[in-house]
Amino acid sequence: MALTREKIRDGVINALIRIQKDNDADIPEITDDTCPMDDLPGFDSTLIFEIIFHLEDEFGFELSDKIFQRKEDKELSVSKMVDAVCREKRL
Repeated sequence: MALTREKIRDGVINALIRIQKDNDADIPEITDDTCPMDDLPGFDSTLIFEIIFHLEDEFGFELSDKIFQRKEDKELSVSKMVDAVCREKRL
């Protein structure tokens, strides 16, 4: 099964939902424009690594620890996370 942008997007959203559930936090609707640090209750910068771990487990590949730390990605939205994974995996 080929990896697509849509599958990565679903993986990011699923990871965010799992993280919120694991932390007993509210889970608002998550869209491409959702910025976890701003829009998800209790989400902080340390949880960014959890997204990476979830994606690596789900898709069976490794991601850079700094994949989501580009200066131009200040407001890290779901869409920007998907873009970063696609860039790194050359999709």
